[in-house]
Amino acid sequence: MDVLATVLVLGGATGLTLFLSAVLRRIFPRFTSGQVKPVVQSKDHEDLPSLRLPSVGGIALIVTLWCFSGVWWLMWPATSAILLLLTLLTTLFFGIGFVDDWLKWRHGTGFGDSAYLLAHAIAALVTVAALFWWPGDFTQAATQGGRVLQALNVVGVVGLGLTLVWLFALTLGSAFSVAVSDGIDGLTAGMACIAGGGMLLSLIIREANGELIVFAAALLGASIGLLLFNQPSAWSSTGTVKRRARIYLGDSGALGLGGAFAALALFGGADAIWLFVGGVFLLDGGSGFVQAKVVTPFFRHCVRLGRYVGSRHFVPHTEFPLPFTATPLHHHFEMLGIGRLRVVWLLWTFSALAAISGIVVAAFPTFHVVPVGGALLLYTILIGSAVWTTGRFLGITKADDGSEVLAVCGGRPYTVFGRRLYRVVEMTATPLPAARDRQMIALWQPSNRWDVLANLAYAQALAGEKDAARGTWQRIPEASRKLRTEHPVTAVLDK
Repeated sequence: MDVLATVLVLGGATGLTLFLSAVLRRIFPRFTSGQVKPVVQSKDHEDLPSLRLPSVGGIALIVTLWCFSGVWWLMWPATSAILLLLTLLTTLFFGIGFVDDWLKWRHGTGFGDSAYLLAHAIAALVTVAALFWWPGDFTQAATQGGRVLQALNVVGVVGLGLTLVWLFALTLGSAFSVAVSDGIDGLTAGMACIAGGGMLLSLIIREANGELIVFAAALLGASIGLLLFNQPSAWSSTGTVKRRARIYLGDSGALGLGGAFAALALFGGADAIWLFVGGVFLLDGGSGFVQAKVVTPFFRHCVRLGRYVGSRHFVPHTEFPLPFTATPLHHHFEMLGIGRLRVVWLLWTFSALAAISGIVVAAFPTFHVVPVGGALLLYTILIGSAVWTTGRFLGITKADDGSEVLAVCGGRPYTVFGRRLYRVVEMTATPLPAARDRQMIALWQPSNRWDVLANLAYAQALAGEKDAARGTWQRIPEASRKLRTEHPVTAVLDK
């Protein structure tokens, strides 16, 4: 497929998505999520409703892809089969997300976790089955996972079985990860543009089937169009900065993008390249799976924290030494006090660097060590920085008048070459307690975030700020307050 045709498809998909987004947001302004999510902010613990923007991004995406598939089928019906199949598979994932969006609009809640995961798994199975039954030995000859097994001499039924398991896991993980990444304006759409560009260039370099390149170009164009209507900004519900986003992708848009990328990677034989190009997507979604389905059950069923041995009270998961403050990963950085716009730029930057490594792998298949090593280093830095900054502690900062006050900090209490490895998450008006009381509030000691709030409440009570102390104590969830009845703040507040 020549460059001109690719550019025309890319530009046409961008323009059509822009047009559809503009029209749909006016036709369906009330198609918004009524879901109320439990949110633990850095300062408050309360239920906040989803902010109202029409969730029409998915509809614009799927209509754009079908328009280009239909035009291709009308003009070149003999070579349109794989393009139509990819669009059908994308529609399957889109449909799951659309039903979820519809339920949230009508009833305020979508699928339950089990039903949502089951629907994802069924769609992933259908995608892998379509690949398996597609003419040609795709599962072992064309996919890179199959080639690795062949190189290791794992062939026959065992090799085929392992390949199918790998492809199923990659498809399920990709769709789920892209879906859960849609939590901040512009984040998913921007990362989709970067990943779409990486996949398109990789397929062109590898001289892939022309219909695959058409689909990749249409997918990239649709992602660009969605980004222009879902632009990031420093806006927040309590601030004065103008919001630049006009629509949500919704579950239909995010899940549709995830399914489209997974199907493109499988049918393009670029499943290993997708690990680089879409690696930040996978890390973002994988963080939630690891924390919720691996680490939390491990501490719930296999390990008993010493401080709670003998306690008759239920121990919430927030008491466990979890690797992340919140998941998916972008919420972790947001809860550290980093602005949403900066979080978006951070993950976009990592996505771009990872996509470059994937393109290099596609261009120089015999020199994998440098791009693979670079990508692994990037992922290690991203995850490592998140784990490193999980800790919370009480520190000291300066108020506007130059006086020293207590502050809740996120990160580690170190300074390297004059640069702090922590951020002030919440600055208080509470002065430093007397020297004899400072040990009781554990200054500069990384700890559980509820212990930090309890210590802050104690410091506020010592300073005579009992109303502020009671407010801080109430910010700790009730189940966690019950585990801290011996904390000295309780005695002070009861007086």
